[in-house]
Amino acid sequence: MIIYEASKTEFISDVTNELLVERLYNSYQEKIGRTSKSEILSWENSLQRMSNVMQDKDIPADSSVAIEFKIPNTSKRVDFLVAGNSGS
Repeated sequence: MIIYEASKTEFISDVTNELLVERLYNSYQEKIGRTSKSEILSWENSLQRMSNVMQDKDIPADSSVAIEFKIPNTSKRVDFLVAGNSGS
């Protein structure tokens, strides 16, 4: 399960327009249930920094971003995932 998935460009736009935390919160509520204030604060603090990292021109614009990826058959999650295709 993934709480948020978007292209690099959409992710940066959601952060810049201050939409990301609300979208994460709504998706989390829908898919998992309640979330804590500490989780929300974590998103607010870390995802702006990740947006800054993602603005690196060496990361292709068509790269995908996934947030809060739940690893199947475990209780573990990957906080932030970047995926793409090298074209080869």
